[in-house]
Amino acid sequence: MLAARRGLGVEEQRLASPDLVEAIHWAVFAESHAPRLAELREVAEIDPPDSLTGSELTEFMQNRTRVRDEIKRVEATLYPDDEGA
Repeated sequence: MLAARRGLGVEEQRLASPDLVEAIHWAVFAESHAPRLAELREVAEIDPPDSLTGSELTEFMQNRTRVRDEIKRVEATLYPDDEGA
């Protein structure tokens, strides 16, 4: 992970195996999405205020459903099923 954060120099990239370079790119990608996922999970857990009724409550619930769908999408990207496992 340290290599992913600091980056590889030109020489290191030239000498690194393709698997290592791919792993570093994946680590940077995953680390950049982790805070967003945590934030989405917090938002999804918010219950609607008792004061919401009618169209406002409907809109709140639709937005929460969108957030939960986005969580599923991000989780599927970050934690893909192991093929062949």
